[in-house]
Amino acid sequence: MTEYDPADDARKSYDVAVEAKRQRGDTHWPERIELPHLQKNELRGRCGGCGHVWIVAHLPMELTKVVKLMQNAACPVCAGKNLFLAQEVKPND
Repeated sequence: MTEYDPADDARKSYDVAVEAKRQRGDTHWPERIELPHLQKNELRGRCGGCGHVWIVAHLPMELTKVVKLMQNAACPVCAGKNLFLAQEVKPND
């Protein structure tokens, strides 16, 4: 059995919900959020609930301050507290 990935589960749930809205004729739903290119001096978090990515801290910074920011961070979209470090995204060529 594979390890549960909450971000993948959230993305699949979103896709199913949007498709259901399309089938019943709804025309309004949030657009898919594309991950921006990460700068080397930015620490970004990814919400485990909705998948939103945002800047948590600008580096360099004392590690204790970074830890406090990560512990207190909440998703600006859904207020979720299930935070993961966002993996680096390569820019589109």
